[in-house]
Amino acid sequence: MSFFATEISFYRCPFGALPAEILLRPPKSVKGLNFPAAVVDDANFIENVLPFITCSSIMNPITAGLTAAALGILTPGACIPLFSKWKPGAITILTYGKIQLTMGAKTDCSFGKGSVTLFFVPAMTIMTP
Repeated sequence: MSFFATEISFYRCPFGALPAEILLRPPKSVKGLNFPAAVVDDANFIENVLPFITCSSIMNPITAGLTAAALGILTPGACIPLFSKWKPGAITILTYGKIQLTMGAKTDCSFGKGSVTLFFVPAMTIMTP
């Protein structure tokens, strides 16, 4: 059993400065606690995925450039998350014909090479099998 992910669910990256939240754009008709439901395809930068403010991964081109300019002293740069699809925690629920996103879902950031995890969902009373 896992918790149902909706808009304003939070995710984190080991290289990010702060957690970020999922944004969903209308029209999303399925809701949990009055928030639109999230699916595995909701991984587009700016449309669904907000940055983690700064990224401390040397694999991020901005961080690599700033670190090189600082003569090797790690200098976190702007975070520009580039995600693949979410890997769901549970695959039994379909929403909009896509797999429902649940707490514990993961994805990888192509820039930072961090494993991004969905760790807080506001619909803590709605569980999926």
